[in-house]
Amino acid sequence: MNRQKPLTVISGFSENGKRELMKSYQENRQNHVKIIRFHPKAMKLTLNGEDPFPVTSFIGEAIHHVEATTEADLMSLLAKEHQNRSTDEILLDVSPFSSIDSLLEQFTSDRRWFIASHVHVLDAKAFWFSYFSEHEIITADQDFTQTLGEALILQLELADTLCLYHQDGLSSERLGELTAFLRVLQPRALLCDLHEAIQRCQKGHTTFDKNGYASLYVEQRNLVASRQHVKVIHNYGVDTFFYQSSQPVGIHQLERFFEHLPNDIFRMKGRCYNPQTGELHSISQVGAHIQVDTTTTDLMENRDVQTELLFIGFELDRDALSRLLHECLQPNHDRIAFG
Repeated sequence: MNRQKPLTVISGFSENGKRELMKSYQENRQNHVKIIRFHPKAMKLTLNGEDPFPVTSFIGEAIHHVEATTEADLMSLLAKEHQNRSTDEILLDVSPFSSIDSLLEQFTSDRRWFIASHVHVLDAKAFWFSYFSEHEIITADQDFTQTLGEALILQLELADTLCLYHQDGLSSERLGELTAFLRVLQPRALLCDLHEAIQRCQKGHTTFDKNGYASLYVEQRNLVASRQHVKVIHNYGVDTFFYQSSQPVGIHQLERFFEHLPNDIFRMKGRCYNPQTGELHSISQVGAHIQVDTTTTDLMENRDVQTELLFIGFELDRDALSRLLHECLQPNHDRIAFG
């Protein structure tokens, strides 16, 4: 059996940043590095005419030796490169339109490769443009749709390294706001500039944790809960709030809460369980977009906490949020909510 080969996954919308990172990586490695670009043809970008930010402001052209447009093609290419004696390692450039979670799951179960790192490259100047963009990514059969912001967050939260590009284009205050926000979004990831990321790659550090994403929500929750009554210094207005209740919410009341969600909430995630119906609602919000996935389970029947929601934003009104969420609780339960 051939030895394992290192696979470094590089994601993000900043093609200029990714290109500079990969070129420097290649130039400073003694072995042979192959760059594969994964750009699924089933995913298309639909432009929203009302969005004030042109997509060209944060998506550009990429470099690569070979491109795959389906997961099957990608796995076939990787299998060939594993047998290729002249290829020592792979840089996999994942386009912003990719479902990276399924890829990482396949890589971690394939013993031919070990993931050295997952680096997500962010353009500091264009981050908020893409985060709040109304442009959408859809599948060819239109059964799946997500905004660029939702795609960005999924890739970002799966990464073990966040590489900031174009930092010199921001004031120290704006850069402070962005880095404070990113540290709450991904508390386990290394946050660095392009130079630091290149050095880290050159030294061959392995940072990827295949179980990292599964425990991310718990780590975010614990971090926010620990800061609940502590004044965080140098947070540049970035605020967090963690709401818990031993009572279940009424999903219709919660939907009304979503309709009037304050603009200062940039990211929300959590889960709400109703022991009467056995329904577990998993909630994810990015900017103005909210996704609720409902499954039926009895695994949480004995939980003391039936409702928990994590909020990340700027200068949040915690009292107002608590009051509005208390109103969503089902009245036939007499337990006390706490936030």
